[in-house]
Amino acid sequence: MVYQRRLTWASTSDCERLNSIIFETNINPFGIAAYNPNEPVTDFVGRREELLKFKEQIQNVINNKISRSVKLNGPAGVGKSTLFNFLKESIEKERISTRPDSEYILKDCDVLSTFFQIPDKISDFLDIWKPMLEGLRPGFEKEIGYDISLPEYITFQVIYRMFLKDREKLAKIIWKDTERPQRLHQVELRDIIDPLFSQGTPAVLALQEHYSQKKRELRDDFKARIKGRTYEIKRGDNKNILNLFRVIDEDDPDDYLELILGANSDIFKTNDDLINYFNDLMRYYACSTKKQPILLIGIDEAVKADPQIFNQYYQNLGNLFVKLRNTLNDILFVFISTTEDWAEFNNIIKKNTDLQSQLGEFMYEMPLTQLGVDELAQVFKNRMNRFWENYPSQRPLEAPYYPFSENLFEYVYRYRLRDLRDTIHFLKDMWIKFKYLRKIPKFETIFESLREVRKFDARGFNPNTFKRFEWNIIKNSFNDPIRFRSNSARSSEVEKGLEYAWKCLLYENPPTITRVDNNCTIITSSGSRRPDIYLEILGNLGAEFRRNIEFQVKAYDQGGTVALNHIKSSLELFREQFTDFIYFIITGRGLKPDAEAAIKGLEITYTNRIRRPILTEDQRDRLYLLALYKEITGKNLDGTLPKDLQIAKDLLSFIIGQPIEDFLSGVKRLAYRQPITEAEIISPPVVVPSETSQTELTTFSESSEATEVIEGQFETQVKWLNDYPSLKSYRFEASALCGYLKTRETGKYKFKFTIPTVEKNVIMPNASLSKQLFRTLVKFLKEKGYTVPDKSSFKLTQLGEQLYQAVKADNYSC
Repeated sequence: MVYQRRLTWASTSDCERLNSIIFETNINPFGIAAYNPNEPVTDFVGRREELLKFKEQIQNVINNKISRSVKLNGPAGVGKSTLFNFLKESIEKERISTRPDSEYILKDCDVLSTFFQIPDKISDFLDIWKPMLEGLRPGFEKEIGYDISLPEYITFQVIYRMFLKDREKLAKIIWKDTERPQRLHQVELRDIIDPLFSQGTPAVLALQEHYSQKKRELRDDFKARIKGRTYEIKRGDNKNILNLFRVIDEDDPDDYLELILGANSDIFKTNDDLINYFNDLMRYYACSTKKQPILLIGIDEAVKADPQIFNQYYQNLGNLFVKLRNTLNDILFVFISTTEDWAEFNNIIKKNTDLQSQLGEFMYEMPLTQLGVDELAQVFKNRMNRFWENYPSQRPLEAPYYPFSENLFEYVYRYRLRDLRDTIHFLKDMWIKFKYLRKIPKFETIFESLREVRKFDARGFNPNTFKRFEWNIIKNSFNDPIRFRSNSARSSEVEKGLEYAWKCLLYENPPTITRVDNNCTIITSSGSRRPDIYLEILGNLGAEFRRNIEFQVKAYDQGGTVALNHIKSSLELFREQFTDFIYFIITGRGLKPDAEAAIKGLEITYTNRIRRPILTEDQRDRLYLLALYKEITGKNLDGTLPKDLQIAKDLLSFIIGQPIEDFLSGVKRLAYRQPITEAEIISPPVVVPSETSQTELTTFSESSEATEVIEGQFETQVKWLNDYPSLKSYRFEASALCGYLKTRETGKYKFKFTIPTVEKNVIMPNASLSKQLFRTLVKFLKEKGYTVPDKSSFKLTQLGEQLYQAVKADNYSC
């Protein structure tokens, strides 16, 4: 995800042009979330491991010549049906492919596949017969170009085998009244279908007569041995075969095809009769094609049931599964249901240990977990790719998924709890709202996505409802290495966030907080001091009731430590009684020993006036939120808005670890302390006169502590920088390095240094220095010939020594 860095985005004029397309189109790229049998599977990504497991299970059925099942489970919306139907489509593509290599179809094996949702409840094979046959039709249509059923398909396979045995004789039957092909050896299965359908009854009678005359000869030709197993048509099959020809006759007086498809009770007295008939059809298919047939049956919501009938229904269903395993040949069932449905099923089945054991031998469990965000985001990208294929010349190169973005896709998927189906529905509703409002917000960055999605979902911006991933976004954004060049800059941003939050409380009526300042200047007897966040409580009631608080903020990175001189002026203000309470907000590794000792001394003396809690991750996250509040929401906190006031109070209460009202009440109860010297407080902070550019002023403020003494004018440019202007960006780090080398002007280690040693002893202890800039400086010095590598160290060259002497002449100042 992109945090602080910006991507490219379509220009305003391009956005207007693209918006007009979206407003006028009738296409919604997220219109359908569930599997659509009338459309190709397009939302499939990943799942390579699961596809390999399916291949293994198909191979098990082929090798062991038994029926097996896969128990496909996972949370709702994880893509269970999509996975199976991608497998089904892959098999169907291989069936019509002319390529010699294939993933699932073998030379002497064939896989037919069907998918359907389970009826309300099933108790026997009859209940899945009709939907199973219906689900096979799309595959047959792709293969031969005709929408036919399984009995018809197998009948044509039988007829085609008869044709291959005696092309001339069968050609006279098939093309009786039409012109027959000149090259009969090039006739394929699909070529015989239409002529036979056109003839109807005459063709059926002729085929029945031919079969009756040649039945012994044909039975020998139909005989096949595949993988050590013999498939043959026996004398007892003659009646079945003769009747099977009737399915191609639309004018059959009994409508024989419909009797079979409807599992007519006159033909199939029992469910066992239907099962045996189905096994016969598969045997006829093997005899006709000389291939072992494998039927892949996907049943969606296989164990979904009404809780009121769980016990009996699941017992019956389990027994049916075992019966199907024992009576049906060469089938791989894929029973698809949610994790919750399977848990209910298992709770009932485990009470019957014998049934549980039998099912365990029959079922292979395949749980689906949520795919990674990057993988799932590809689903949404694919949908937008297909949308813009309708307008190829209009597609924006800068924002290929306009009006959405990669950040938006990733955020929404996490926001909708990684539910693929629910996420698609959410995006569909967003698209509809764009068209209704005729307005599309910008979704370029992750914060724009967060803001607009929450606005769309009517939850608005409420940190109390943030999910863990949203806090991680904020934390990672704040800690992005390119955002801040120093710990001082990090702290400054947090200070500003706290300032706006506390200022919201100024609008309470009556107000407890009467003044909030960030880095105001307090002129004391010893100089000027600038507290980080200065609060005045009950200032309108006079000195006796007024209490002053300083929030000393040191939002350092993970390796940063706070030195005594970084907090010295805060301690001085407190000792001289200009503040009544200090609240230390410190991140990183904490205080250095001398700073720790100084604060402990005050804590012992003033037990109720110093607080420095160890912040939890959640408290730090709220600090980062305040620091980035405007970037996230597009505006600063505004105390005149009741909602913002509540957000400010909630965030401050969480950071402090107690309700704001309780915290302020505790401070108000502290005994009055009159300042030793009357202070003059100047707000806003004093601006130091300088001839440097704005950039230089910013650099100065970031690398200097806000509480340092301000005495007169500062000389912002030194002589060595005039001689080496290319080092201006690294002047603090260069000065610090030279200061380190002043103890190495002679001896064995003359002008030598190692990066880790300087970082540990010089850079990291000083909050105004940047480790990243120091490393950039070292690289610059090496490239420009100021240093040369010496094993793991660097040594100043003659040019480098001249630089060192110039810095030394300015007393290592910068």
